[in-house]
Amino acid sequence: MARGSYHHGNLKQALVEAATEVVAHRGPLAFTLSEVARSAGVSAAAVYRHFSGRDELLAEVARQGFVIFCDRLRAARDSVPAESEHLALEKLWRVGTTYLEMATENQGFYRAMYASGLDHGTYTAMAAAAEGAYSLLFLTVREVLATLPEARRPDPIMVSNHLWALTHGVIELFSGATSFGLGLEAMTALLYQGGLTYLRGLGISDLPELQAPSA
Repeated sequence: MARGSYHHGNLKQALVEAATEVVAHRGPLAFTLSEVARSAGVSAAAVYRHFSGRDELLAEVARQGFVIFCDRLRAARDSVPAESEHLALEKLWRVGTTYLEMATENQGFYRAMYASGLDHGTYTAMAAAAEGAYSLLFLTVREVLATLPEARRPDPIMVSNHLWALTHGVIELFSGATSFGLGLEAMTALLYQGGLTYLRGLGISDLPELQAPSA
C-alpha cells in the first residue's frame, strides 16, 4: 500500500491491509509494527490508536482472513448444482480446491491464519471466525459420510481433521514458498489423488472424476 493511500477515518483497515501485505512477504513471526506503519504511510505511534500491539493486529488480519475463507467455502459448496449425481463429493472437492486457492492467492491472510501461533482463547473473535470455516468442512464431510451405511460411518471429526491435514500438508510442502514448490494445478492433482486414496479407504468406491472449478 502506497504512503498516504488510506482513506481518512479508516486507518484501522488500512493497517490491516498493510499488515497483510507485510506478512505475505515476511511471515507472521518476523514483521514489525514499524514496517506496517511505514507501508500504510503513517507514524509507528498511529498503530497504537487501534491496536494494543503486534499480536492484536495479527489476530485481526487472521480474523478477516477466516471470514473471507468462510465466505469462499460457502460459495464453493453452493456452486455445486443440486442435481449433481455426486453432490456431497462434488461439494467436498470444491471445498478442498478452494482451500488451495485461498492459500496460494492470499498468502498474507493464510499465513496469519495458520502460522501465527496466536492463542485462540485470547483472541476469541479470530477463534469464532476460524470455527465458522471449519464448520463448513465438517458439514461437508458429514454429507459425504451419509452416503455410507450407518454402521460403517467413521467419526466425522476424525475424517474432517484427516482431510484438513492432507490439504494443509500439500500447501505447506509444495507451495511456491518451499524448495519443493509446485504450481496450483500440480498441487490440485496431488490433493485429488490423496483424497481419492483416503476416501477409498473409507469404503467410498463410487468416486467420479472431478475437475477443479474454473477460476
